[in-house]
Amino acid sequence: MRPIEFFTWLLPPKEGGAGPIESRDKMTREQAAAYPGAVCLENSREVRMVPDSEADRHARARGQIVAPTQKPRS
Repeated sequence: MRPIEFFTWLLPPKEGGAGPIESRDKMTREQAAAYPGAVCLENSREVRMVPDSEADRHARARGQIVAPTQKPRS
């Protein structure tokens, strides 16, 4: 699993718009690059753990993921 940062963004107004619009969904910096002029709201940072492999994805589906700060139970 790897951490990915997501943020809320101020998106440039559409034609005739009054001002920037807050994004409805959180996006990564890479996703926001599709909106030239978008401004990141740094205080909206959210870190999500994303599976690296198919094995991670299946383990999560079975509820076997252990948070990085926890040790597996013996």
